[in-house]
Amino acid sequence: HAAIDQANSEGDTPLYAACKKGHNDCVQLLLAAHAAIDQSDNDGITPLQVKSACAIPAGSRGWRWSTRWPY
Repeated sequence: HAAIDQANSEGDTPLYAACKKGHNDCVQLLLAAHAAIDQSDNDGITPLQVKSACAIPAGSRGWRWSTRWPY
């Protein structure tokens, strides 16, 4: 799984970038391919933390992800 978790110079993996940019279909594909959710970028932030920051409750359907990033 090394290629799927390959980071760029800022430490961003494909999963991190997909989470940050709100590409939820890509996130699902990467997770299905076992991309690491706990590999942090150069600032120590993981894809899981990025998505958690954008999560909003969706009632009885559980959680859904916001496609807006706070900055």
